[in-house]
Amino acid sequence: HPESTMLLYPYGQTVNLINHNSSSPNVAVRWLSVDNYPWAKNLIETPVDQFEEWSGAGLMLEFVALRDIKPGEEIFLDYGRDWEDAWLKHVEGWSPEEKDMHYMTGGAFEKAHRREPVRTRKEQEEEPYPENINTKCFFRQSTEEPFDSLEIEDRKMVMYDWQGDVGLSKTHFYEYMCDIHSRDKTATGEYEYSVQLYGVPIEHEDEEVEVMVIGVPRYALKFVDA
Repeated sequence: HPESTMLLYPYGQTVNLINHNSSSPNVAVRWLSVDNYPWAKNLIETPVDQFEEWSGAGLMLEFVALRDIKPGEEIFLDYGRDWEDAWLKHVEGWSPEEKDMHYMTGGAFEKAHRREPVRTRKEQEEEPYPENINTKCFFRQSTEEPFDSLEIEDRKMVMYDWQGDVGLSKTHFYEYMCDIHSRDKTATGEYEYSVQLYGVPIEHEDEEVEVMVIGVPRYALKFVDA
């Protein structure tokens, strides 16, 4: 309820897809049945300020059918009159900003631009991507030592050659946020990129370092939501 000091976080895979319908809902939401899960009764009656001592799932809600639901029928929940009034008020007074009129998700942006060269960090100073778009790189650290290391303005950096074929299996690679430092056209007309990665857990000579990967193919890069 609006006066509660507790925030519930829905992490089920499908519950966030249940839409509102006040006229003909086919499910309702309730606390987990204490008849089937007796331990839930203690949690429901626990004061909010004591939940700091609790870890793990336990205080859960369940969705129950209000009638027989046919195969393939969409699930609807009545969010309540307060939510519906707030939503109608929002829709009535909201209009998108001009910059949002051509909004695209990271996946849609990747599909639309996958055949174009990815802009370097310097190029994006003049022609930036939308603010909701970032780039990621698939990278698998080899067991070999980096082929070079350097220090730029007290920043230590190690350099790797890109290895592998993402087209065969992305499961053996990790995704890292990245910036495009430069790109070069190969003899086949394709581009290879020099990419700075962020968040790579690599230490070199017992120091944390930044990572640059050379020769990254386009298919090992992708646009994602920021």
